[in-house]
Amino acid sequence: MLSWFIYTPELFPLVASLFSALPLVFSLWLMTTKEDRALLVYPSRFLSEAVALRQLQEPFTEAEARLRAEKIRMGINLR
Repeated sequence: MLSWFIYTPELFPLVASLFSALPLVFSLWLMTTKEDRALLVYPSRFLSEAVALRQLQEPFTEAEARLRAEKIRMGINLR
C-alpha cells in the first residue's frame, strides 16, 4: 500500500485541491469587508445613476455595447 501511495502521481494534486479550497475561501472572506463582498456579488447596485445613464446615452457599436454591459455588470468605471 505504501508503494502505491508513493508511485501514484494523481493522489497529491487531488488531496491538495480538495483541502486547499476551503482555507483559501475563508482567507478571502476575512480579507474583504462586508461592503466589498456586496460589491463583488452585486456590482450594479453600487453604480451611480450618472455613470449608468452616460454609458447608455453614448453611441457605440455592438462590440462596444457588449464591453460596456460587462463593465456595468462587473462595476468597472475607469473614467
